[in-house]
Amino acid sequence: MGVAQLPLALCRGSIARGELVVLLGDHTLPAHQLHAVYPSRRGLAPGVRALIEFLVDVLPAVLESAEHGVSG
Repeated sequence: MGVAQLPLALCRGSIARGELVVLLGDHTLPAHQLHAVYPSRRGLAPGVRALIEFLVDVLPAVLESAEHGVSG
C-alpha cells in the first residue's frame, strides 16, 4: 500500500477496475511543461525528428484528457 501522484492517462484503467483509488480528487496540480532537448536541428536523425513531430501532434490531446479525467 502507498500513495503516489500519477498521470491520469497512465492509471485511468486501474482506477476504473478498482485497482487504484483516487485520494484528494479535488486537489490537482498545475499542468507541467514538456521539453524535447537535442543538440541541433542540423544532423538530427530522421527518426528523432519524426518522434518529436509525433509527440507535438499527439501529446496536447493526451494531456488535456488527463486534466479533465477522473476525480474523487
